[in-house]
Amino acid sequence: MPTLLVAEDDPDIRMLLVYRLRHAGHEVLEAANGADALDLIRAERPDAAILDVSMPGLSGLEVCRAVRAAQDGDLHRLPILVLSAYASQREIQAGLQAGADQYLTKPFTASQLADAVRDMLDRARPGLAAVAAGAATRASARTGAMLAGASALGATALPRAAEAG
Repeated sequence: MPTLLVAEDDPDIRMLLVYRLRHAGHEVLEAANGADALDLIRAERPDAAILDVSMPGLSGLEVCRAVRAAQDGDLHRLPILVLSAYASQREIQAGLQAGADQYLTKPFTASQLADAVRDMLDRARPGLAAVAAGAATRASARTGAMLAGASALGATALPRAAEAG
């Protein structure tokens, strides 16, 4: 199962990203700022990183530049998706010049996020995205079975653990 790092300072957006990515079959590490993101990248070696551009301390672009400059094994090859509310051509170019593999502007849909992550993982390591898709299918089947069982019992709400799959 691929491991992704999500670095986003807005707790609501981070929670939504983490939920969507876990539901898609990924293991997810979380950081609320750039410094923590860089520490986690170095320590945990995720399969890819999703970085918000505007974070306190180190920005997502500064984290991206630090990763690309790394002399530590193949860390500099880490696939990076940058998220930003800035949609100008200048801002997008700055993200790509910092070393981002993908640039996704906010707001984005769940399917745009899933497509960007899948494309990034496939380019980095063919077949890695398929591992996540298989895990998501199994999780979805478990959730469906729990929903069917709850429905048969006349339940109208499930505990949060069942919702997470």
